[in-house]
Amino acid sequence: MSITINKNNCTGCGICARKCPANAITIVDGCACIDRHACILCGTCETHCPAKAIDFKKPTTTPSTDLNDHAHIWVICEIQENRIHPVSLQLLSHARKLAEQSPQDMNVIAIILRHADPHILRLPFHYGADRIIVADTLLEGSFIDDVYANALIYLIQKYQPSIVLAGATPRGRSFMPRVSAHIHTGLTADCTDLSITIHGHLLQTRPAFGGNIMADILCTRHRPQMATVRPNIFPMQIIDDKRTGDIIDEIVPHSLLAGKFRIMARNPMQSALSNIADAKIVIGIGAGIGCKDNIATIEAMAHTCHAQIAGSRFIIDRGWLPYAQQVGQTGHTISPDLYVAIGISGAVQHLVGIKTAKKILAINSDARAPIFQIADIGLIGKWESILPDLNQIVVSLLQK
Repeated sequence: MSITINKNNCTGCGICARKCPANAITIVDGCACIDRHACILCGTCETHCPAKAIDFKKPTTTPSTDLNDHAHIWVICEIQENRIHPVSLQLLSHARKLAEQSPQDMNVIAIILRHADPHILRLPFHYGADRIIVADTLLEGSFIDDVYANALIYLIQKYQPSIVLAGATPRGRSFMPRVSAHIHTGLTADCTDLSITIHGHLLQTRPAFGGNIMADILCTRHRPQMATVRPNIFPMQIIDDKRTGDIIDEIVPHSLLAGKFRIMARNPMQSALSNIADAKIVIGIGAGIGCKDNIATIEAMAHTCHAQIAGSRFIIDRGWLPYAQQVGQTGHTISPDLYVAIGISGAVQHLVGIKTAKKILAINSDARAPIFQIADIGLIGKWESILPDLNQIVVSLLQK
């Protein structure tokens, strides 16, 4: 795309500058000037220019490939510490449903970009995979994004899948954009839902504009259709624990495995995200707790319940908790046995992050709070008066 201004036609009226959503246009010496770094190439200025002094050229929209040459759904199985990441198994389960929805004949294929032990290779079949492709990147359990990207690009160019899915983990977010950029296709990051349209396209849903709307995205002219999905969005379901299939060993050319980076040392650290992602009990706090000083009181109670603390966007935006502990549409999705919402109203953006919790206990002084509509148990009142009995309530709920 390109945009130019015909200085002979420009009258300096300033309409384009006022209409520009990126504030990328200024009037200098009676003529419009575009800041190329700020311009988002939306074409709004050309549409509103009364003098027709702006020429905005769009790229051609012909398909980059024959869509009929691409088939099957790939799920990148991320392996850490000799186990498959739960989000990969969740994606395999959902990919099985997508394959059944598709008007095309689709297989679900698990992609493993490293050496894997035999007991690991059995798991993808149990969760819905028809086949497994193993391409050893020779990293011995390490991760280097450009090596993973090169290996996946090689496999995509050889097999031409229709859909490629990966977890929206630090690894997935690191190497998947490299792949999509190299093969000139789209990538929708941090999806909260995936489905198949009647035409066989992957409908990808994700939050946009700071989580204020949900955007449905289609990639109709390029293949493969690529997306990353947050952990715990989809349930992890065993399709058949006796299910088996073919395992294909692929040898990636050594020239593609020579990455630009080297791992010199590792310093593992425990993050708050891993705590809330793995916790059986999570206590979420919102605006209703009053002030930051009250968090210490709730944390003390959480300790007695063996629970982890999470926060709504209100809490995170004020710096009361780090972003790694944010739950919701613009934060993380969790799936605990019990989620306790204290002072959380229950906005749609927050509910996205807890929809897979097995049980929800809501504590709020506002009887009309939306959180009560989805809670298994609701307690109306001041959280300070309920907190002393919380441990007993939690134990009772988990025993049911």
